[in-house]
Parts: sequence; structure tokens; C-alpha cells
Amino acid sequence: LEDNSLSGTLPFNPDSTNLSNLREVRLDFNKLTGTFPRGVFTAPNITFLELSFNQFSGTIPTEIGELSLLQELRLRGNKFKGR
Repeated sequence: LEDNSLSGTLPFNPDSTNLSNLREVRLDFNKLTGTFPRGVFTAPNITFLELSFNQFSGTIPTEIGELSLLQELRLRGNKFKGR
């Protein structure tokens, strides 16, 4: 879904979503807003997460370190803050 002019926040209802088979997310070059999409934490098998060049803001949750299979995380071109 990269480079599709998607806009708004990412809707997510953890009670009705099963992301256990999700491996890669590519949402770069869109116009997505809001904070870091916490829905990725229900995807324990995710290996690649590309959220670059959107308008996400806030801090990156420390839980990102709990995604033990995550090999590549791309977040540049957003408005994240912190260390």
C-alpha cells in the first residue's frame, strides 16, 4: 500500500483483529497521521515495518523492542520525537 496517498489515522480494534500471519507492512509515502500505530504489536511475526514519509508524530513506544522477529524498521520522514 505504499505511495497511494492514503490519509488519516490507521483504524485498529485489537479485540477483532488477528495479525498473527502478518510479516511485512509497507505504508511509506502516504499521508498517514496520528501516533505510532500500536496495532503492529499484535503482529508477533512481523519482520519488516516501513512507515517512512508519512506524518506520524509522538514517541516510538518502547514495546517495539518486544517484536523479536522484526529485522527492519523504517520510520524516517515523520514527526516522531524523543531519543
